[in-house]
Amino acid sequence: MRSKTSLFKPVIIKTNLKRFWPVSLIYMIVLIFLLPVPLADIFRHSDDGLGIMHSVISILSTSQLIIFPVFAAAGGAFTCFFYLFSARSSNMIHAFPVDRKQLFASNFISGLILIAAPQVIAAIISAPFIMEAGLARCILPWLLTSLACLFIFYVIAVLSCVLAGHALAALVFYAFFNLAEGLMILLCRAFLSLTGFGLSGILAVGNMRQYILSPAMFITGVFGLSADYNQETMQEFARSVHYHGIIPLVIYVIVCCFITLLALYLYKKRRLETVQEMSAFAFMRPLMRWIIAFGVGTAAALAIESMGILSFPRFLVLLIIFALLSFFAVEMVLKKSFRIFRKRTVIEAALCVVCVSALFIILRNDTFGITNRIPDPDELSAAGLTSNVLIVKEDKEDIEKIEDVHKLILEHKAELIEYNSGAFHDGIPLEYLAFTYCRKDGSILSRGYYIPVDMIEIIEPLNELENDASLVSDYIFGINSDDIKWDSGNILEQSLDAETAEAIYIAYREDLEDGNIRWQTGSLEPDYWDRSCYVTLTGMVSPRLDLPQDKIPGMRAYYAGPYFSPATTWSMYGTPAREQVMAQFYVTTNCTHTIEVLKEAGIIETAEDLLPRMDEDAIIVG
Repeated sequence: MRSKTSLFKPVIIKTNLKRFWPVSLIYMIVLIFLLPVPLADIFRHSDDGLGIMHSVISILSTSQLIIFPVFAAAGGAFTCFFYLFSARSSNMIHAFPVDRKQLFASNFISGLILIAAPQVIAAIISAPFIMEAGLARCILPWLLTSLACLFIFYVIAVLSCVLAGHALAALVFYAFFNLAEGLMILLCRAFLSLTGFGLSGILAVGNMRQYILSPAMFITGVFGLSADYNQETMQEFARSVHYHGIIPLVIYVIVCCFITLLALYLYKKRRLETVQEMSAFAFMRPLMRWIIAFGVGTAAALAIESMGILSFPRFLVLLIIFALLSFFAVEMVLKKSFRIFRKRTVIEAALCVVCVSALFIILRNDTFGITNRIPDPDELSAAGLTSNVLIVKEDKEDIEKIEDVHKLILEHKAELIEYNSGAFHDGIPLEYLAFTYCRKDGSILSRGYYIPVDMIEIIEPLNELENDASLVSDYIFGINSDDIKWDSGNILEQSLDAETAEAIYIAYREDLEDGNIRWQTGSLEPDYWDRSCYVTLTGMVSPRLDLPQDKIPGMRAYYAGPYFSPATTWSMYGTPAREQVMAQFYVTTNCTHTIEVLKEAGIIETAEDLLPRMDEDAIIVG
């Protein structure tokens, strides 16, 4: 009867833990300063139960930033599999009477224990503080999700070690598997932002959910700890605490189980003589050459062209030059020889350059119709149009009105494309219009255009959208501005008391309603700046100020236009329970209601007092 062979060798695991325990110690120290220390500090400086809960959730969330498991996983994998990068160590270890399956499994478990143990210990030390805050139900989910993230990145790091014959190559592979898709997409977007009509804003990373093949980016976008900070009681807040993105995380874990089996299979097939080679497998070499040729070639060409207005023929020449240089540089490293110009290699390099060039020619000619793409209103949760004000609409009928303006711009594409860079042409002032579409699946589509102010076929329909006093008021002061308690302000270098600030707010809204001041694109008179005065109002709102830009993800801190800034806020006393508000805008001599308030307050005597005065000692030259 044959004896059973154990999958793991305890002696190997024990030896690894004894040798590489500093990895666990370093990670343990990091986790202590991320969790127990700040948690203990909360209780030393606060006795507000709800505030403590807010802080605990914030600390738990911060401790799960992807950067920590990414580096910890690399540390665990690289230490336990580092022998693969040394010919002497590799030959010695593989000479032991242990089959490769046992060797791989033992080292795999060793590295996993090195990084998982500190996570468990940190959770145990932190548990009393979390329980004291009334959030005991968060401990186990935090630990399990943290271990899941560690496992995902650890498996990727192990696969990188198996595929590489050199430590530097393993690091490159690890970065590649975590970021490659996202970086490649960003390079293409950078090109489109410089060449595509209306695509200047496409460079933004946007929703991380689209980078599914870049785990570090995807998990950052979909996974996290959330809570409703507007809850007024501790019990309600505790019930609102939840994790989002659990299902994608579980799917990643399942996929990584199969990747572990793939790593085991490759480990068993790996040849010892590939130690110190950049790639331990021949199939990885063409991939390295092509990916690096694309990445380095595109990045270098864009870097040079970004110094001026992009010329596509010049970009294409630079792309070909840098792609070829990087292709043969990689081949030189792989072959460890200068004799790289062989017929097969030259043909492959030519094919690589043709494919990369074809990609950018396709993008340049808009073969996929990217610049003409306007989403179906039924797919959208909101649409925004930025001009002098930010217009945000959520109803299908209103979204269609915004899209109608967008369609008008596309109809005049041939006339407008020369203004795409934003440069002045023949002294004609340009207005920048930006469209933002929020799909129901969470993705965002953005477009931006420069429009001459004399192109009435576009400006007039735009002004019809902007001709809404409540819309402008919501943008300047906030949607729930009636909840603001205005307590101070400033005008003409004079401070305003609470009563006057409140009166100015009411009067200015009346001026907007009566059309005494109109913030429409292209409608400002040439001498506008000579007939206006800058005003700042500050106040408090509870629990928070609602802004139009809140309806568009990522635009909370949005600032627009040279004419005024929208209401801005910041939290007080470290809690979002209330916010301080600042609104800044211009008052003109046409603002009759506001001028009456200023007269009654004794700030001015006539409307002309709003006009800027020339310093009597100023000397006008020329």
